[in-house]
Amino acid sequence: MQTDQIVKLTREGIGAVIGARQEGRKGPYAGKDRRHRPRWPFPGTVEIWPCGGDGRQNWYGTLRDLSEDGLGMRCDVPFIPGTRIDIALHVPEASFCGQAIVRYCQPTEKDYLVGIQFQFPA
Repeated sequence: MQTDQIVKLTREGIGAVIGARQEGRKGPYAGKDRRHRPRWPFPGTVEIWPCGGDGRQNWYGTLRDLSEDGLGMRCDVPFIPGTRIDIALHVPEASFCGQAIVRYCQPTEKDYLVGIQFQFPA
C-alpha cells in the first residue's frame, strides 16, 4: 500500500467509500439499534492501539460492518466500553487512521463482537 492511500479518518471519507459500495447492493442491516446512521456489511481489517501509545502494543480485528459514525468488528481480545483507542481501518479503497471509542463488547463462542464509534476532530 502506498502512503498516499492512508488518509485521515473523516465522516466524509467513510461516507464516500460506503456510497461507492452501496450502488446495486441490498440495503443496510435491518433492526432497531441506537445508531444514527445505517450500517453496511463491509469486509476489511482493523488495527487498534492504546490511545497515545508508542505503537508497540496493538491488536487486530475483522471488520463486519461500517457506518459513517463507527464500525462493528470481531476481535480475539475484549475491550472495555468507554476505552479510547487509536485505529487504522483497512479496506481495498483506502486505509483510514484516527481515534475512536469502544462502545460495546460482547463475548461469543469464539471471540468478541466489538462496536466502535469514530471520534472526529472538531
